[in-house]
Formats: sequence, structure tokens, C-alpha cells
Amino acid sequence: MRNTYYPGKELSLDESMMLWRGRLVFRQYIKNKRHKFGIKLYMLTEPSGTLLEVEVYTGAMDSKGGKGHASKVVMKLLQHKLNSGHSVYMDNYYNSCTLARELLDNQTFCTGTLRADRKGNPKDVVATKLPKGGTKAKYSNGIMIGKWKDKRDVLYISTEFPNTMVTFTKKRAQEKVKPLPILNYNKFMSGVDRQDQMMAYYPCSRKTLRWYKKLAIHFFQLILVNSHYMFNEYSGKRLTFYDYRLEVIRGLLGASLSKPKAPAIRIEDEKRLAEGLKTMERWGFGISRKEILHIVADFITKNKTKTPFTNNIPGNEWFHNFKNRHRLSIKKPQAVAFFRRKMTDPFVIYEYFDLLNKTLSDFNLHDKPELIWNLDETSLSQDPHKTRAVGERGEPSSRTSSGPASPNGWIEANICFNYFEKTLIPALGPTRPVLIIYDGYSTHVNIPLIELARDNDVTILKLTPHSSHLLQPLNLSVFKSVKDRWDLKLVTWQRKNIGHKIPKKVFSELIGETWKDLDTEIIRNSFKKAGIHPFNRHVIPDDKYHPEALK
Repeated sequence: MRNTYYPGKELSLDESMMLWRGRLVFRQYIKNKRHKFGIKLYMLTEPSGTLLEVEVYTGAMDSKGGKGHASKVVMKLLQHKLNSGHSVYMDNYYNSCTLARELLDNQTFCTGTLRADRKGNPKDVVATKLPKGGTKAKYSNGIMIGKWKDKRDVLYISTEFPNTMVTFTKKRAQEKVKPLPILNYNKFMSGVDRQDQMMAYYPCSRKTLRWYKKLAIHFFQLILVNSHYMFNEYSGKRLTFYDYRLEVIRGLLGASLSKPKAPAIRIEDEKRLAEGLKTMERWGFGISRKEILHIVADFITKNKTKTPFTNNIPGNEWFHNFKNRHRLSIKKPQAVAFFRRKMTDPFVIYEYFDLLNKTLSDFNLHDKPELIWNLDETSLSQDPHKTRAVGERGEPSSRTSSGPASPNGWIEANICFNYFEKTLIPALGPTRPVLIIYDGYSTHVNIPLIELARDNDVTILKLTPHSSHLLQPLNLSVFKSVKDRWDLKLVTWQRKNIGHKIPKKVFSELIGETWKDLDTEIIRNSFKKAGIHPFNRHVIPDDKYHPEALK
């Protein structure tokens, strides 16, 4: 490595642990490492994780042991990098005033945290009490030692950076002020941690009574991680570590390694699925791994495709390869509140209105509001909580209700399909085509429902996700009016049937009466508020949009 590659200016020095629980005279214990017991390795890396130098610590037998051990380790690892202007980032296990002076004499800078009990530390800086955000520093012969109060006191040393306070932006657009040495330390100190992270993804641990065999395997893994960094950086290609390992194995074994199996599903169908998943994720309807596997199973069953899958459901290997073939990843979804702000971006809303306008024009529905429907679900409580009761001031009010509600009020895919097939489709009448606008919640979606709609000349248009409070007619006014009237109906019924649970038949009758009492003008106004009929892309006022998007 030393003869073929020379690193950049910033270097990171830290220790790593190789797991070993057997008997060994130089076995170490480090409580804050992933593997607490094992063989300690001192590593010099680049911030990217590229390993440059490594030393195995052999305890009392080590020539670098004894007094000044940490400084000896640093100088040993840096012996081929001195007098070149490098910046070395280390934690408080290594840093000291003595080491900083020695490195500075060899034209090498160091920055990092510092232990308060190190020899040569300025006592006034160490002992000073600071308010949160406060800082104090002292300079001596090119060495700066500073103290900064964040959540706790942080003592640090640098021979490169002054104790300047710098404002930076965190991931969530929050601004914070930190000393410049700490900011750079956090930025460049993660090299060994990156190595450990990559090693943990695909461990090659083998049980053996010989520590040197395990150490040899560990070094092979380090070499593989290093070569992966080099490949991605300089080959002009990029591979995941998993795929790179497979390529290395194929290169070593040659023809003896069987070629990868052809995809069980046609690549054209996979591409369509992948593009659909990417589109749904962009619009906030990310589908889980389990849902994807069941969608694929539905597709296989419908098309009678022969596959090696059990019950036509793909396994983990297929899903992993599918992700890699189409550059997909599993992510943690962001909160709905964030998406609601994002989806009130006028560009997202106007894109929806463009699609709505095109759909209305293609099917000649601009002047046929009777063929435009809005679909959504809501819940109706058995407790009339909206109707206020008059009582004594200062005393809580109560009302006898008819018992608990159903534990599950969500519409699932099979329920939605049955509703489409047995209720909605017959109610649409004979005139076609029909447009149904709905919020597109992922549990509503399955292949049979889409095919049912297509067979009945029904077009389904999904709203942009997390925007139903602006674009869905039912949410804008209809549901509120229905629930207000339902509340009054329920109060009247319960007064006549105190303590009784409302029967299903009566429940349905009351809902029917509630719907009949609803003023049709409310429904018309809700479609008007949503900009559907008459079509109006500018129906949403500017104060409803994300303020950043209007700049």
C-alpha cells in the first residue's frame, strides 16, 4: 500500500478490536468497542476509511510498551508520513503537549480531544468554569489548548487551527456554533470507524483455536475493504461492497464459480416494478419489503409464471438482487408532518393539477361532474362527543354511551376490493368513462382492484400524498357535515335507548338518514374548493403553501 498509494493531507489515527475470547497473553479489553475483548490494532487511515498503516499491540512484549506508549504508537504509525505537512486527528488516548511538540518539529499537525490530567496542560484552562457555549484557550509555541462547554466540558488541542468559533448547519437545517478544531475533528476523525462499519456488514469470522489464523483472516478482510475503496475511487465504476466481494471471488475462482442465476421474473417486468416503487416513494407512498414480495407473488400467480419461489413468494436472495439491479434501498420513512409541508410545494400541487386537467380532457369530463367521484374512508363514533351537554359550571359532564367501538377501523385491500366490486361499481351507473379520485393509501392497492377498475372503464387518479387536507373534497367539507349530523342522530337514538348497544341494522339506518339529510350543495362546494369542478389549478391560496417554496 505504501508503495502504490499516497494519501491526502488529513489522516485519522485510532484503535480497533478484533474479537478474540480465547486465552492470549496480550488479549485486551476496551469497554466502548463493539468487540470488548480481543486483539487490539492501532490503525492509521484516511477519513474515508482507507487503511494506510496497522500495528498489532502485543502487550508487555511490545517494543512500544511502557512509559509514553501512546506517543510511541503514533510516531511508529506516522514514520513514513512525517515532514510532509499532514494533519493527524486523534482522540484523548493519544494527544498530549509533548506529542504535539514532537509532531510539530516533524512538520506534522495534530488536532483532537485531550485528557485533563495530561502533563503540560495549562491549569488555568483546565480548571476554568464555563457557561454553555463558552470557550477559553491558551497558546504556547504553536500549540493551542482550548476548553469549550457544550453539554459537558470538552478539552482539545491543535497545532493547526486557532480557537475560532464557527457557525455551521446541522442535518436538519439547524445552525450551531463550535470551535474550529472540534468541527474539523468531527469531520475527519471517522476513518477507523468506517473501517469497522464495513467489516461488520459481511463478517468472515471462523471458529479456531489459533489466534493467528483469525488474525490472518481479519487482515484479508481489511485488504478487501481497502481495495473496495480504491476500486470505487479510481476505476470509474461504483459497486456495493457485497457486489465487489462477489466480483473478487469470481476473479479468483474463474470458471469454477457458477454464473449468477438469471432473474426469476423478466427484467422488463422488474424494471416496471422498480420504476413504480421509485415513483411511489417520491410521492410519499413508500411500500415495505413485505408488500413488494406479495405484489410480486400476485403478479406471478396472475400470469402463471414458473418460478422457484415457495408459494410464488420471492425470498431474501431475490429481493437483495432486485434491489442491487435497480439501485433501490430500504429507508426509514420521514414523519407525515414533514411530508405535508413538502407536499404543499406549489410545484408538486401544480403537477397534480396538470395530471387532473389532462385526465379530464382525455375523457371529456370537464362538463360532466356526475362522472367524477371522490373516494375515501372515515370513522363514525358510537359516542356523540361533538354534541355539547349543558350542566353545572365547574363539574365534568358525562353521557351514557353504547359501549366500545370496533378495535380496527382501517380499510384493508380485500375490504376495499369488495367495496369496489359490490357497492361502488354498481352505483356508478351505466355511463362511462368514470373518474375516481382517491388518496391512494397503500393498503388500498392491489393488482385485482386495478384490473377490476380497468375492466369497468373506471380511471383511478391518486392525490399527491399528505395533501388530502387541501385537495380531497370529502376532507374539505363533506366529512365534517356528515359527522355533525351523525352526532345529532346518535344523541337522539341514545336518549330513547339508554345503556343499549346500537344494533347493526339501526346503525345502517341512521347512516342512511344522515346521508339523506346532507345538503347536496355542500358536496358541490367541496369539489369546487378542491379545484376539480369547475377545474381551477389556482384554487389553493398562497398561505397554504410551504413558505420556502414561494421564495
